[in-house]
Amino acid sequence: MNFFQHQENAKKQSRKLLVYFGLSVAGVVGTLYLICVGCLYYFVENGQDRIADEMILPQWWQPGLFSVVAMIVAMIITAGALYKIALLRGGGRGIAQMMRAREILPSTVDAYESQLINVVTEMSIASGVPVPAVFVMDREESINAFAAGYAADEAVVVVSRGCLKLLDRAELQGVVGHEFSHILHGDMCLNIRMMGLIHGLVVIGLIGYWTLRAAGEIADDEDGIKLAIPLAAIGASVWAVGSVGVIFGEMLKSAVCRQREFLADASALQFTRNASGLVNALRKIGGLKERGLLRSRNAEQVSYMCFSSAVKKSWGASLATHPPLGVRILRMDPAWGGDFLVSKPLPDNSVTMRHGGKAPDRDVGVIEELTAEALGLGLVSDVDVPEEKFIATEETLNLMGTVDDHHFLYAQKVLREIPASIKEMADQPFTARAVLACLLMSEVPEVKKKQWALLHDYELSRLAEEVEKILPEVIGLGMAMKLPLIEISLPALRWLSDAQRVSYKALLKGLVDADDDVDLFEYALYHTLMRRLKESTSPKRKFPNVFDVRKVREELAVILSTVAYA
Repeated sequence: MNFFQHQENAKKQSRKLLVYFGLSVAGVVGTLYLICVGCLYYFVENGQDRIADEMILPQWWQPGLFSVVAMIVAMIITAGALYKIALLRGGGRGIAQMMRAREILPSTVDAYESQLINVVTEMSIASGVPVPAVFVMDREESINAFAAGYAADEAVVVVSRGCLKLLDRAELQGVVGHEFSHILHGDMCLNIRMMGLIHGLVVIGLIGYWTLRAAGEIADDEDGIKLAIPLAAIGASVWAVGSVGVIFGEMLKSAVCRQREFLADASALQFTRNASGLVNALRKIGGLKERGLLRSRNAEQVSYMCFSSAVKKSWGASLATHPPLGVRILRMDPAWGGDFLVSKPLPDNSVTMRHGGKAPDRDVGVIEELTAEALGLGLVSDVDVPEEKFIATEETLNLMGTVDDHHFLYAQKVLREIPASIKEMADQPFTARAVLACLLMSEVPEVKKKQWALLHDYELSRLAEEVEKILPEVIGLGMAMKLPLIEISLPALRWLSDAQRVSYKALLKGLVDADDDVDLFEYALYHTLMRRLKESTSPKRKFPNVFDVRKVREELAVILSTVAYA
């Protein structure tokens, strides 16, 4: 199955989600309608002698009453869903903050965090996905993780502190590969939509709960006891209906999540070709007392996004969002004997630092045979390749969105060949600006003179010093290394202030326009940087409606112009 088929399956899952949601709303409306009719029947029957002997009992089917109930339920659920979706308009970053996760700086000196950044960067380069923001849940000692966001270039990867402390590099690769599968296969946007819809179903139960609490407070007063009894009855009834909504919500999560977890496990194996890493990560989860459970009060809301079950389910495995650990392990290791692993925190000296150490040795001899694949992925552009090695269109399409061990080895090779000094500069917001500016520097003396003048006039004139220091090394990298260098430099730009973004965008435009001629590389790099510099760290960021082609007119112009130029 290729990338586009996966994306189509994600759309089908979205449609399935809407169908299930419609059935859930219908179930809530029907239950609440029956309660209303029952209450009406009871009050009329009990008050019949006092009102009129000829009073007729209400009919069980009353279209008017049903319409009113349906309208009220629809308004409550819609309001609840829109409220939650509005809270989540910051995408993955907003969800990470909801879970009180802390963003890791690319330049972190913590050994565990540095290893995680390294693994995520390798996976990003191998898959062609922009390097996501990386967060850690410091309060969570279990082993769990999730990816969230509206699209691949908005994604965040969030891991628990237990992942960093208890998993070795191969196991961490397996977990990160699992989460990258969700990024590549379009699961993240579905997850956010589901979070909003399920919250709409749960709101009715919350209204019932608040009504019961209000009845309890009123009952403390003797004069309020008469009002408290019917109020408590109403609250209990609404809470019961809300419980139906919760059950339907759990059915929703179970219906769309479990098969995606099997797919993500299989994709992680395809990415790393190392079954033992992912299997041992699952075995370590099984060996922990708390397993993958999260302590956060918002754990239930993100449970279906997580690598493993994040909350206990009192009604058993039938509505679980994740397949049992044993089933997942046996799919990858049929010889597994049923034993789990006892985890102990890894010592600092066993952790691979980002710049100080290197990844576990693997056979990199096959890298040289992958030039054609690298071309198909757009990773290499300045290497001479025999004509017969070029990939056919259909094969190129099949490569999109897929990652295997060849791509992973290629990513490791690329990262090894970029000098450590430049990678360290790419981690810092100030020096990352210098690295990216180097990529736009011309070799024509007249043009370079104009560009140096712009750099010295920049509000932080030290930038010119940094550019001068590393320019020869950056130019010597060659075109094949430039795209990965851009990818590892972009995350640092997230930490720029709004004022810094504005001034840096002006500098970049000046560097591009210095020769009054824009080549393809300058054009592509400039628009890539402009897109990233538009991003904000605020959780209130708005996302365009991509179903309206007019909303993405500028983006389409960039794509079509690039194609026309080529």
